[in-house]
Amino acid sequence: MAKKKKYLKYVRYLFLWCVIFTLVYFISQPLITLQRVNLPHKQNILNKEQVSFDEMNSFLEVWSQYCAKGYPEIIGSGVSIYNEAIEDAVPQNIYIWLKRRDWTVKRFYYVEERMRSIVKAAILTQHMENNRLMLRHPGGLNSEALKNLKSIVDEQEEKFSIREVSKEEVEMVRGNLSLVDDILNCKVFYKP
Repeated sequence: MAKKKKYLKYVRYLFLWCVIFTLVYFISQPLITLQRVNLPHKQNILNKEQVSFDEMNSFLEVWSQYCAKGYPEIIGSGVSIYNEAIEDAVPQNIYIWLKRRDWTVKRFYYVEERMRSIVKAAILTQHMENNRLMLRHPGGLNSEALKNLKSIVDEQEEKFSIREVSKEEVEMVRGNLSLVDDILNCKVFYKP
């Protein structure tokens, strides 16, 4: 009888330790995830912050290597910076590869999305400037065509303001717009 009580006491302690260990494990998981996110780029990722010229160059270099390794085909279009568990959505080998290049997963994909928006905004800016030039020098355009062109320019300006891209960021890529676009589409590799 004493052995049975001792055995039951042992089983209770073992069960209690298992429950405590399990609780500690599940409670600590969000903390581990937070530690993984706070790597080199300490800026707040989702507050529409600008990409600097140096960060753009660093990104384009790493992005070219990323493309050369075929990672875009592995990832596909399933990665979103708004996904809370983005680090878990990215394969571990890519996570480690980015970390070795001083990038967090969230920051890397944020800069990718931001760069794509900057390129689109720069293309839109070029179209707006061309259309404004046509408005200033209408040539043989009739009044109806001028009215339509003015309407197009107004729409383009509205689209530009929705993008939330700064004019500084647009100016940053304008000189090499087609090159930056080709790099983002993995057509050209960037080597500074």
